[in-house]
Amino acid sequence: MSVQKGLARLSFLLIVLFGILQLTGCGGGLGASSEPAPTGTTTPSPTPPTTPTTPAPPTSGSALPGIFRYKIDLSGTGANTNETALTLSNVNATSFGRLMKKGLDGLIFAEPLYVANLSIAGGTHNVLYVATEHDIVYALDADSLAVLWTRNFTDPANGVTTVANANDGKGRTFLGPTVGITGTPVIDSNSQTLYVSAMTNEKGAIKHKLHAISLIDGSEKFGGPTEFVATAAGTGIGNDGNGNIPFLPEPQNQRTGLLLVNGVVYVAFASYSDVEPYHGWVFAVDASTMKILASLNVTPSTEGGGIWQSGAAPVADAEGNVYLQTGDGEFTMNTGGKDIGDSTLKLHLDGNSLDIVDWFTPFNQDCLNRGDLDYGSGGAMLLPDQTGAHPHLLIAGTKEGRIYLLDRDNLGHFSASGSNPQIPQDLLINPAPCGQTSNDTTFRIYGTPTLWNNTVYMGSVFSGVRAFSLANAHLTQTGITNATIQGNGQQGRGVIPVITANGSTQGILWFVEFRLDHTIVLHAYDAANLSHELYNSNQNAGRDALGNGAVFVVPTIINGKVYVTSGGGTLNVYGILH
Repeated sequence: MSVQKGLARLSFLLIVLFGILQLTGCGGGLGASSEPAPTGTTTPSPTPPTTPTTPAPPTSGSALPGIFRYKIDLSGTGANTNETALTLSNVNATSFGRLMKKGLDGLIFAEPLYVANLSIAGGTHNVLYVATEHDIVYALDADSLAVLWTRNFTDPANGVTTVANANDGKGRTFLGPTVGITGTPVIDSNSQTLYVSAMTNEKGAIKHKLHAISLIDGSEKFGGPTEFVATAAGTGIGNDGNGNIPFLPEPQNQRTGLLLVNGVVYVAFASYSDVEPYHGWVFAVDASTMKILASLNVTPSTEGGGIWQSGAAPVADAEGNVYLQTGDGEFTMNTGGKDIGDSTLKLHLDGNSLDIVDWFTPFNQDCLNRGDLDYGSGGAMLLPDQTGAHPHLLIAGTKEGRIYLLDRDNLGHFSASGSNPQIPQDLLINPAPCGQTSNDTTFRIYGTPTLWNNTVYMGSVFSGVRAFSLANAHLTQTGITNATIQGNGQQGRGVIPVITANGSTQGILWFVEFRLDHTIVLHAYDAANLSHELYNSNQNAGRDALGNGAVFVVPTIINGKVYVTSGGGTLNVYGILH
């Protein structure tokens, strides 16, 4: 690791430690779901070929409507197009505002999930599931916030606790005083199961475990929990001296949302503030037996490559291929190695092997790695089938402030030409590219974009949320919000937009801004006219202001209500005032 990279990481840690002292709370699909792959076809990648998808195992129970995963669907579009209660005319500071709030035990970084019309607690309820850093999952009545049940994965009497604040230098202060559940869980509505990854300290031993719990009462299912244990062949950092790298749970951070597709739960890991030894790891777990099917270490002969994506979940295509982004790390794939930091990966599960079947790495990967400009600061979003030469597209933004439009049938690998001519488009919105020091305070992108009416919406720090039209595998900017999005400290933190609409009308763009003073603000814009802000939670601050909050907050919006988490473990509910 270079001195420049080490200094960048030390600077980042100092910023984080300063920020946490100022916080009272800190700072990552609609319809039926057993999470089968979406409909449609995807041509197998010609370089290299993919393997056939294993059929999904049978599921039981009746599917329910709701929001079951990070940003709604397997493509990560973040658009709820079945929202009829919230409209362009009633989302304003006069008729819309905070309806209620509730304090929960532990800070919240995971996006709340929602199941409608569930038979639970002796009645039928719309239920909100919220996970906290105190290793607690709450099932709340989504309309009253009454607690239906809680499940706590700690047991202090028997030596099982959350993981303590990292005054020991492991960077955990970014997540507050304790670490428990950070990544957004995922729900299988057919089997009525919630899958959640929890980090615990068990009599001094740090563990990450995947739990499968009942939506009805929080009880453990399918023989769980399953502890994440793996070994990869390699000589990279943290190896045992015999050519093997064990999964070391203490330095690994499970920040990404969980993905459930074709009966398999995918769970990815990164680090705490780049403190080594760590690697990017991905696990595939059978959802019905809770057995680990396969694991992948993305930097087996070096270090890094963490998969954090500002909390975004991996996404999946119609064939069950999984797409994710790696962060800062070494890259040797172009010279015959297996290390692939700062890249987009297309993964396919083939029996007990989780294979990289295609990949893309930007031409300036070495600069990104040295400058702490994670390519994987955001997750991928899959676009609907397009006409023309590139029908299957993927879009992602990066900390450099560059947007990549990739062909999922041929991601393009790596070009040493000084640009990326092998992909449909890259678009630098940042006036300071990698290699210029002013990049630290310019238009970095975190999280994922959202999609509505063939328009892509993507936000960056110190700028605004942009709208891009999509045609012929090319993005063209058509609008930008009229207010500059603030940031935190030197590097800033971006926003993660979502959309509500009634089909192709009444589109509203929502996002939560994390400001310089560590307060957060909920914004709503006319999605068809980003110069028109409909509402923000500071317009009537006495009633609606959120106060301190965390980075990378994604609002959950359904059935006329907007659920937003804020500092101190607070769940806020906004909607039409009565």
